[in-house]
Amino acid sequence: MSKKNKLNIIGLIILLISIMVCPLFIGIKSISAAGKEISIKTTSNGILFNTENLKPGDWIPRNITISNNGKQDFKYIAKIGKSKSTKGLFEELDLLVQKESETLFKGKLKDFTGFTPLELSVGSSDTLLFEVKMPTHLDNSFQGAKAEVEITFLAEGIKDIAAPIENAPNSGDTSITETTIDPKMVNKLPNTATNNYNILFFGGLLILFGGAMLFWKRKDIRLRYHGNFQKIFDSK
Repeated sequence: MSKKNKLNIIGLIILLISIMVCPLFIGIKSISAAGKEISIKTTSNGILFNTENLKPGDWIPRNITISNNGKQDFKYIAKIGKSKSTKGLFEELDLLVQKESETLFKGKLKDFTGFTPLELSVGSSDTLLFEVKMPTHLDNSFQGAKAEVEITFLAEGIKDIAAPIENAPNSGDTSITETTIDPKMVNKLPNTATNNYNILFFGGLLILFGGAMLFWKRKDIRLRYHGNFQKIFDSK
């Protein structure tokens, strides 16, 4: 095999291996009024999204169930809390929030400031869809980028006369307490474009391997042919 062919194959392998991989971590917590009158509980508490192989075009859907386990009807919202990222990945991620067929938010994750407060009666629950997507237009400059985001759920009794829950995190109201539930790790990506990358990667490797085998086979046949021809020529 010529040096040029070897360099071309090595370059193709490097291109296939250099597919962008970005870790993503999104945690959630709930905040409600002190005491047992108001109690908000969410499933998948702690870690909502935790993946280390997010690629351009991938989207990760998560269902969150919000339950009213207290003694009073309340209204609730969700907001972005603490966040940090490298290479500006947080600013690029897209977010979709839905309740059944109703879209509560659709846009950039960084622009998520909550939705219109939803009411929840005692003993009932809501299921919301949170879907994070990594845009397909991101290039290799984001390779290895990381993002960590906190989503906070806030609840307030409907009959309360305190400040609106939109101001709860910064109001300094001592009747608001913070509850963080033990995290539950979630690593599976049920609906992503990752499989497409895997198929391309392994398919490329198989093509390279098959091409190399074919090249060496043809070269071996040519050498044998020329060798046999030379023997016949010498015998004459």
